[in-house]
Parts: sequence; C-alpha cells; structure tokens
Amino acid sequence: MNATFDTIVVGAGSAGCVAANRLSADPSRRVLVVEAGPAGPVPAALRSLDFRAAVREPAWHWPDLTARRTRDQPRRFLLQGRGLGGTSAVNGLIAMRPMVEDLDEWAAAGCPGWGYKNLLPAFTRLETDLDFGRDAHHGDDGPVPVRRTRPAAWGALDLALASWAGDRGLPRVEDHNAPDTTGLAPYAFNAWSDTRVSAADAFLAPVLDRPNLTVLTGTVCRRLVVRGGRVTGVECDGPTGVVTAAEVVVAAGVLGSPALLLRSGLGPADHLTSVGVPVRADLPGVGRNLQDHAALTLPVRLTGDAPAPSRPTNCCVRLDAGLPGSRPNELMVNALNEVEPGLGAVVLALFRPESTGRVELAGPDRGLLVDLDFLSTDADLARMRAGAALLAEIAGHPALTAVGQPIGAAALRARLGDPAALDAWLRARCHEAWHLVGTCRMGSPADPGAVVGPDCRVHGVAGLRVVDASVVPRTPRSNTHLVAMAVAEHALEDVL
Repeated sequence: MNATFDTIVVGAGSAGCVAANRLSADPSRRVLVVEAGPAGPVPAALRSLDFRAAVREPAWHWPDLTARRTRDQPRRFLLQGRGLGGTSAVNGLIAMRPMVEDLDEWAAAGCPGWGYKNLLPAFTRLETDLDFGRDAHHGDDGPVPVRRTRPAAWGALDLALASWAGDRGLPRVEDHNAPDTTGLAPYAFNAWSDTRVSAADAFLAPVLDRPNLTVLTGTVCRRLVVRGGRVTGVECDGPTGVVTAAEVVVAAGVLGSPALLLRSGLGPADHLTSVGVPVRADLPGVGRNLQDHAALTLPVRLTGDAPAPSRPTNCCVRLDAGLPGSRPNELMVNALNEVEPGLGAVVLALFRPESTGRVELAGPDRGLLVDLDFLSTDADLARMRAGAALLAEIAGHPALTAVGQPIGAAALRARLGDPAALDAWLRARCHEAWHLVGTCRMGSPADPGAVVGPDCRVHGVAGLRVVDASVVPRTPRSNTHLVAMAVAEHALEDVL
C-alpha cells in the first residue's frame, strides 16, 4: 500500500471503532483502520437481541482459537469476535459499568487519572440511556443506546431468580449502573427496541464517509514495524504489505493486542527467544495478567408452561460470598431463559477473581497459547465453593422447581460437604464469561509488569499506544463491553 498515514488503528472492535471515530474527527489527521475480519453484509443473527444466534456465525469469530480454562481441562474453542465491531457484534449485549471502587483501585495502583471521577465523563459520553439518561451519572446523547427489559417481559427463569433474591432479602434496584448498587437489577443492554447496536454501528458506520478515514477489512496485521525503538508502521498480510504512519494505535483486543506486540518482538525476552522472535524491547508484562470471570452453569430442563422470554437473559443478582474478607458484588448470578428449546440455565460467575493467566506465542508465525488458569488461588476456590452452594440453593428454590428441573443439582449437593471433591468438580466444569482484560497492563514505568503508562503509550517504545481492555490492571466487577469502549474514549481525550 503506497499511502502514508498519520495514525494506524489496528482492530475495529469495541475500542478500535471508538478510536477510529475520535481520531478521524480531526480532518487533518489521515487515519487507517486495519481489521482482520469481514465488513459485511452483517447477517440478521448479528442484529438480533438473541445473542445465541450470533455465536453460530463462524465468519465473525476468530477461527482455531483455543484456550485452557483450568489446569484440569483440555484446550478447547474460545469464542472471540472478528469483523467490524469485534466481539461487540456477537456478545450478550450487556452494558454494565464497573463499581466506583474498581476504578479508584486502578488509579491507586499506578494509573493516576483513571479513577471513577476521571472515567465517568467517558462513560456518559458513550451512551444514550433511555431509562435514566437525565441522571447525573448517565448520558442522554451518546451513540450507544442503553435500555432495560421490564419485569413483565422477563422469562420464567428470570422471574424464578428474582423470587430467590427477594426471599434472601437482597436489595432490588432499577439501575445497576448507578454508583454502589447491589442485589437484583434488570440488565442494561446496548440496543434499540429490537436491534443490537455494535461498536461499529455506533462509532464507525456514521463516519465512514470522512475523506481522511480509510478502513481495510479482511486484512491481518502481522507485526509492527519497529526501527530504533520507534514503531513506524505495520506489516500486513496480502497485497497491503507495509504501511507507514507517525503513530500506531493498537486496539486488537485482549488476546490480539499482546499477540501483535509479541510477534513484533515486544514482550518477555525469554519467551520471545524461546519461540525464535528477535527481541526489540524486553517488556515482561506483555501477555501476562490475563483475567476473566470464571463461571459455572447449572442447566434446567423447562416445563412446557414456562413463559417465553423477550431475551435470553433480562436480570442479574450481584452479592458477596459471605466469607471473611468478602467484597460487595464479588459474585453475580443470572438466568438463561432458553439455551435451546426446552432447556435453560442458571449461571454464577466470580466477579472479583485473583487468578491470572497468560497469552503466549506457539511460534513466530503460529497461533496463540491461551491459559486462563481459573481457580488457581485459594481465595478464588473458596469463593467459588460459596458460589456452588448458592447454585444448589437456587436449584431447590420453589420458584425454580415450579418451572423446571435442574440437571446435576443432586451431584452438586453431594459434593458440598467434601471440599476436595467439590474443588475437582469446580475445576472440571468452570468456564469463561468472555470478559477478558489485562494482558498489556497499565502502570508506572517503574513497575516491571506494566506495559503501558497512564497515557496508554507503550513503555520504552515510541509511536505506539494500546487503547483497549488489555490495558485494564484488574478486572472490574462488571461485564467489559462498556469498559473497552470507555478505555479508548478516555485514552484519546487529548484528541477530542
């Protein structure tokens, strides 16, 4: 490709679409966006509020991506979105913000300027909250619509979960994105009345006619061009070849961003040497600190008279594990009203894990080795044991047994009194929540594990920023779609 650009954005997912929009708002800045996946046409399944259909669109997923969840599980397929919008085009549409404490912890951990008060303007600029847009902590004129389903349209398992929460004495709130809330709440999700709004719909589609913005789809960015400690462009597969720019902004996702840095020789020197990649900068934190919310699923065989849901899931319950040192909202429970005809589920996730995994290269031009390493700390196991007991409690609640028969509840209850057997059961069955963060962690230059500083510029490498959820230091007690967009929005405030 002969053209030269001021800025190249690698990745057009949740963060990349925000970056493309904000950077190209300056008509004098020539911006190129490089996306590996397709541009369209977008299949009807990706427009639906029923995210079950979106996961059956393989053209919009990264192929051959696998991960090991725990040390006791084999590697198996890991779903990550690929195409304009990235995972925001195939996820569960949940629009949940972190807790105030989560963001203030980022600031206290060497990321000044990333506390709740700093990030709140980014979150409000993103949204048009159709229910609470006039509240001080919400927005009413952003590109992402946020709405909730009223209880009258909830499904049978939503209502059963709500009944359990009420009988347990948990609070009921209308807006889980209000500061410091807990208990039962309707899920906020990013959609108009019946249509998903991906990051591409919200941020990229409205500006595609800008003459200074070029979007290349179906184009894999193989590596960054690094010369003399400065990134000068990208090397892409196919006829695109090498493209030069004054700055490269990486937003390839929590797996794709560290993978790109590693292939470019930016990462732990020992790992790069072991896979035959020349070391350009020894950055020990690249690919480390991988975090997600470990989850357990209890299937429920539904009775024939269960009411049909408006969406697969409409509410959630957030609570603590009731253990010494427990923190608010460290556990979250939601219902899946229909996984397939006649079958639903209750899902419990650990929303404040300590376990971390890693992303590594299998070779210089081969795939990734992704290890989530769930439940690898005693604290995580203790909280997941408490979560398993809650699942057993929910499974026996009259409101749930009135609409379905839990599958495997007896086997779970039999293990609750045997910690060793329960731990083995948990390690064999826990799975991801698709809330990945952390693999290019933000922090001080004095922190050997930090990859970027609070300005999201890579330590020791000029002309390179990372602006997606990979920079998040610790996973928040929330889903991470809004987080990824807010990171890019806040990181690029200097260009707004």
